[in-house]
Amino acid sequence: MRHDITFLHTSPAHVPTFDALMRTAAPGLRVAHVVREDLLADAQTEGVDSPALVARLRQALAEADARVVVCTCSTLGGIAEDTPTGGAYRVTRIDRAMADAAARAGPRVLLVAALASTLQPTSGLLQSSAERLGTSVVIETLLVADAWPHFQAGRQREYIDTLVEAVARVAAGADSVVLAQASMAPAAALLAERGISALTSPHLGVQHAVALLLSSPMTSTDPTPYDGGCTCGQVRYRMSSKPLFVNCCHCRWCQRETGASFALNAMIEADRVQLLSGQVERVLTPSNSGRGQTVCRCPSCHVAVWSHYAGAGEAVSFVRVGTLDEPDRLPPDVHIFTMSKQPWVLLPPGAPAMHEYYKASELWPADSLERRAALMRKASPPAG
Repeated sequence: MRHDITFLHTSPAHVPTFDALMRTAAPGLRVAHVVREDLLADAQTEGVDSPALVARLRQALAEADARVVVCTCSTLGGIAEDTPTGGAYRVTRIDRAMADAAARAGPRVLLVAALASTLQPTSGLLQSSAERLGTSVVIETLLVADAWPHFQAGRQREYIDTLVEAVARVAAGADSVVLAQASMAPAAALLAERGISALTSPHLGVQHAVALLLSSPMTSTDPTPYDGGCTCGQVRYRMSSKPLFVNCCHCRWCQRETGASFALNAMIEADRVQLLSGQVERVLTPSNSGRGQTVCRCPSCHVAVWSHYAGAGEAVSFVRVGTLDEPDRLPPDVHIFTMSKQPWVLLPPGAPAMHEYYKASELWPADSLERRAALMRKASPPAG
């Protein structure tokens, strides 16, 4: 039977780590591991641009026999990610999600590697993530070459300690510290004890791989889902259809809660919002109506991804449009409570704008009104 996810490693030491992460993240999936130490050795002797190496790697990916194949080697990640598959399976690199998080965190990135061949491809990865997310990064590299012999000899404690000491000496001033190789993940906890937050690929990469599997055409009939998530990457979600309506609210409550000039919420049936990874923390928050709202946040970075207002209850989610991967797909359908709009916020000419609120029957499209009626019927089934 075909696997759901196969991890392609260049060291057997990675297998237990990723096996444990998958049992936690998605215990019901069919997972396999393939170890090809020869591919990393070839990359170090031939270079990552070697046509023969590229061919061998692509063959290994195809032979993995999975719907999603994850390359856990940072040196080979770029080649793997660019592999044409003809839609037969999907390929990702384990450090893509980590690079996205670093690009969001700020411009100054300290990139740490124990293997010289990792620096160039990971630097390229960080730059590509920044370009894709519309940010910029300034990368400083740190090669801890004396740590790698410890890893090769199986001296894990010495390997991690050497990395931690090297990073601690130079980490000041960096907006994010990126531990480029999956084998470095245990160093993050020791660095945290010294007040240094470091990004590692295994945890974020596994969550990304699961989300990629769930987003494949074989598991989703919607060709244009709306995916999003929090800043740290722990919470990932999908809206399976267009929202009912998108409100841009300029009330003082929304300004205070967002710390900005307005809130942009996409209203959608709660059963059309699917958690792809992680869990949300529900926080009861006061609201202008006095009935409160339940804000759903990432328990780690505390970014709000959606909320439930008392009026609609749990049946409707108000998704924070800014947490979508492509927020520009959902511009506001209406601006509300413009009576408290900041005077320097200029609305587009002709944009629907309401002094306070509005009647859905006057603004919502017909299909959204039909969906709202279905919700109301579900909430109040006929007596019988």
